[in-house]
Amino acid sequence: TMSIKHLYPTSTPALNLNFKSSRVVDPRLACVRNSIGTYVDPVSGLVKTAPANVARVEKDGLLVEETRTNNTDNSELFTNTGGGTGGWTANATTAPDGNLTADLWIPVSGFVDRNTAQLSNSINGTNSVLTASVFVKKKELRYAHIALLSSATYYTRLFDLDTGEFVGESMYGSPTQTSSTVTSLTNGWYRISVSKYVSNTETIARLQVGSTDVSNPSYSYGQVTYVADGTSGMYFWGAQLEEGSFPTSYIPTSGSTVQRLADEITLTNSGIFNSNENTIINEPFGVAGGSDT
Repeated sequence: TMSIKHLYPTSTPALNLNFKSSRVVDPRLACVRNSIGTYVDPVSGLVKTAPANVARVEKDGLLVEETRTNNTDNSELFTNTGGGTGGWTANATTAPDGNLTADLWIPVSGFVDRNTAQLSNSINGTNSVLTASVFVKKKELRYAHIALLSSATYYTRLFDLDTGEFVGESMYGSPTQTSSTVTSLTNGWYRISVSKYVSNTETIARLQVGSTDVSNPSYSYGQVTYVADGTSGMYFWGAQLEEGSFPTSYIPTSGSTVQRLADEITLTNSGIFNSNENTIINEPFGVAGGSDT
């Protein structure tokens, strides 16, 4: 069969917003976000900060988020956190943003009941789902645990830093609307999160973390209990406690809670298309014409 492709003119769309491939923001797009916003750089894999009113592009495309607040006063200064059965060493290794700000947690030696460290403030319940998240990296200890606690229910998940998967789960008080996520970053870092419903009658909601060298530890009131050697540890960075059923981009704090405002993206026409005649093609990720699974 003879091709007749040469009979048709070559044409390209006037506007091609393929953020995933281009990894840049088209200058005809305007972003309004009256606060800074972080994102994972698609080239370096590092957590970077965009100034106010600057759009953010990650490896999966344009990042557009709702308003969220990190209810943790000091998201990177874990030496000042209350509670816990272990010790912190500040600025022990390079963090996911490329700076020497990640802290080392070493549980105390011997049998430790509920081996955890508190990373966030205790806040009142919101009658909604809260999400707690933190960045973790293996040192000697292989398994990280993250818990979202409130005065009535606890929800804990155990994460394997060798396989990049959750391997354990513990609940206390029958929490509802529970879920967890994991995101792989560069240089052996992961961001893990847990979510659960917290009623407005619960006076305590907070993020707790810890580490262990066993994949099947005991649990006391939903929290990890095991025997530690007193010298092995794990790196943590970037604690976040926010209202919502999933984690959003990291919101750094230093001394008080911080709110990241919503992204509002608009397109300036500038002669890009005829407002009376135009065609829009929306293609999902993956093979053209297929489904996004």
